[in-house]
Amino acid sequence: GLHDELAAWRRAGVPADACLRAATLGAARALDLADERGAVAPGLAADLIAVAGDPREDLAVLRRPEVVVLRGRVLRRAELDAVLEALAARHADAAQPREIDARPPALPDGELLLAGTSTTSAVGARLAVESWAVVREPAGALAFVGRMVIPGATERDDAVVRVKQRVERGRLVEFRVTWRSGGHELLARGLVLGGNLRVERRVDGGFVDNRVTSARVVALDVGSVTTPILLGHLRERDGAFPVLRLHEGLEWEAVSWRLTLEEGGRHAFATPGGAKLALYRADGALQDLVEQRGSGLTRTFTEDVEAPGGGLPLPEGKVPAEEGASLVETR
Repeated sequence: GLHDELAAWRRAGVPADACLRAATLGAARALDLADERGAVAPGLAADLIAVAGDPREDLAVLRRPEVVVLRGRVLRRAELDAVLEALAARHADAAQPREIDARPPALPDGELLLAGTSTTSAVGARLAVESWAVVREPAGALAFVGRMVIPGATERDDAVVRVKQRVERGRLVEFRVTWRSGGHELLARGLVLGGNLRVERRVDGGFVDNRVTSARVVALDVGSVTTPILLGHLRERDGAFPVLRLHEGLEWEAVSWRLTLEEGGRHAFATPGGAKLALYRADGALQDLVEQRGSGLTRTFTEDVEAPGGGLPLPEGKVPAEEGASLVETR
């Protein structure tokens, strides 16, 4: 990136000498580090390169140093090539998809309506794999449960998130979220009492806080695929509704989402975290989900769906997507 920037400066007419000064001593001065680095002088950091050519004549020679001195350690070309080859091999190994422990979530008592596995990815990389299910409990409430694995560099670095959202008459009446990572566990659980949702948080079993919201929350926003599945079964076709958004550390706030039902069964959700667009199958399972995260997009696909007795069809007036339809083709 630095070399490309220097080449752009040269094309803009900046002399090569000025480019070299700006990239070395000029950068150190801009960062108030000129007494530590940025020049070849006694007492400064011994970070420099040797090249086969004169960069004042052609800056391109900087792209292939013959020798690198890193904090006084001399690395010659053969050693640099070996380091680059080893790095490339590690990247190639990391790019190979490994098995993810996508075991099913623990199910509450009741009738299994839907179950499946969903994978979320961005730019070809898996961000999360989640096994989920929808159960109708004996008293009639719907429980949306999921076990989500967020892959780390190794299996030991994986984060495991367990989610249960219990809904009655279109309102979230109880939930439980656990986030395990790095040997620690975060817990957030909520229960509607006296018309208010009371939320308790714990870290490694120790109490953190207990707060209350009077918002009639309909779902959680914690990155779980159980949320778009749940929201697809709201009877409302359009309008705003409150969602409990859980941040890092399971800090939470009640926020407003807005649903717009579009042509072809597309559910468009406007949220504080970005836009979401969802398609649903005839059995009520999520078929395709595209989410805006920062400046990028993520995509979620669902596989291995079980729908005993026909699943949990969408509410009346909502049309499922055609079989095989995708948001890339329909948007």
